[in-house]
This record gives sequence, structure tokens and C-alpha cells, in this order.
Amino acid sequence: MPFMPTSARAAERRRRAASAALGLGLALVPAVARGQVCRTVQKLSAEQYWKVVLVTGVAGERDEGEIRRGHLEGAPETCFEVPRRRLDSVDARAKGYLEGLTSFLDALPLDPVHWRPLPEALIYLQKASRITGIAFVPAGATAADVEAGGIRFQDWLVANRGKLVWSDEAGKLMVDVEAAPDFDEGEVAELDAATYWTYEALGAVSREKDGHGERRGHYELPLRSGRFRVSLAALEDREARFQGYLAAAQQLVLYLTETAGPSALRTAALARLRLVTAESFETPEQWLVWWVRNRDALVLSGDGKRLLTESR
Repeated sequence: MPFMPTSARAAERRRRAASAALGLGLALVPAVARGQVCRTVQKLSAEQYWKVVLVTGVAGERDEGEIRRGHLEGAPETCFEVPRRRLDSVDARAKGYLEGLTSFLDALPLDPVHWRPLPEALIYLQKASRITGIAFVPAGATAADVEAGGIRFQDWLVANRGKLVWSDEAGKLMVDVEAAPDFDEGEVAELDAATYWTYEALGAVSREKDGHGERRGHYELPLRSGRFRVSLAALEDREARFQGYLAAAQQLVLYLTETAGPSALRTAALARLRLVTAESFETPEQWLVWWVRNRDALVLSGDGKRLLTESR
């Protein structure tokens, strides 16, 4: 089971939260719609349209030829237009909804215990429930229900994000139990060697194949996955491997000590730390003390597979 890097992602979450719903990088032009002044018009793709439907809601929709026009719910001055030709695509709808669900997690703290006082957390969980048919929170949800629902939502999305399909018949996102990410789909990310070794230490790489001077494979982190390639020559650099393992160890230690996340992820984090280091501590506190005392004195083992303290 791969891990969510915490410290770096926490800052990124805060940065992205303010623009999670509307930060689509779209062309904005003034327009007038049926007597109503649109201060901006967002030109959406089908995927972006379905994301907006989930995240903000839409209103005032009307089809004019090959274009659907409308405005954001509660914001009549913020309009949009989207080509109709792909709006019936179940793939576009599933992708848009998945991006919307992911944006909910991006906009909230990593640890669901901090979701309790946030009104938007309950709203997001209710929206997720509507399009999945899963009751992440009950009616009349309490703060404790929000925390529990947040944990369940995180676990569900991490486990199923690559297997979600839209069913017109059921009217909801469903998990295709036979689905698996297509290895040949999507762009290939070119990783530097240190990033590759970080992913490798986190247990996030799979289906690797070497050839033509590079290693190709698949990486899967919570909320983000895809194909990668990395230079085989660059992987021979011990310093890159050392820096990658250091970054992974730090992320794992911080994950254990900064969050009260799902027990399965915490257990897996402990297991990864024991693989990457020569230590076998049982508690997050022990790992944190070890990291603070030894992070500047760690070296790469002779076989390049573990971090060791210089005294070993």
C-alpha cells in the first residue's frame, strides 16, 4: 500500500484549496446572457463541466445549438459554456466527478479529525454521497460522524479511484471490480532519479520494465497516479538514491507523527520504514526521536537498499 506524502502536500493543499472549484485555467470573457450580465464566461470541457456540477453546482442552463450555457449556482454573474457533443460521455462524466471528489480532499486538512468543525467538510461528504450512493455521513451528522465519514471517504477514494465508472442506469459513480488502470493510457511523467527512489521507497511503483536506456513503469500515490520513465544511467547515482530514501523516510515519519490516519495506512507506513532503514521501532514517537537524532548522520548501505546510521 503506497503512502501520502504529508508535509509537502499539506502546504500544497492549503494553496490549492482557495481555487479548488474554479481554478481551471480557462478563458474568461465578458458576455450578456438573456438580459443577465455575465461578468465572466468560463469555457469548459465536458470533464470540467461535470466537475463544476459536483463542486459548485450550476443553474440557468439552456442548450443553444451545439453549446450549453448557464451559470454557477448562487453566482449568476459567473457564466459558462460547454460543447454538448461529449456531455453524454460516461467517461467524461466519471473523470469530471473524480476530479471533483479529489478536489474535496485537496481543500481539507489531511487528518479528518480536523474536519469536525468545518461546515464545508459536511457539505463535501454529502455531495460525495449523492453521486456514489454511499452514505459517508448520516442525516443529522454530528462532528464525530464527519470525522468518521472523512476517514471512510479517504479510504474509499484511495482504494477505488482507478476503478470508478459512471452508470447512467444507476445514476451514480460505481466501482468496476474488474477494472484496472490501463498501462498505456495517459502521459508519461519523466522522473528524476531522486524522485523515483522516493516513490520506490514509499512502495508506490509497479509494473517496471527496463529497456532502451530507461526504466518505465506505473506509480500510484493517493489521489495521483500515472506512468513514468526514468533514465537507467541516472539510477546508478548513489547520491540520488540516498536523497530519495531520505525524502521517503521523512515523509513516512511525518505521516505517522502528524496524523491519526486510517490504521491500515499507519501499519503500512511502519512496515515501509522498517524496509528502508535498519530500525524496528514500534511507535511513532520512537521513530520521530530516531529521525531527529540521526537524520544528519544517515548513510546509504553498501547494497544501496537501506539507510543506516554511521555507527552501524
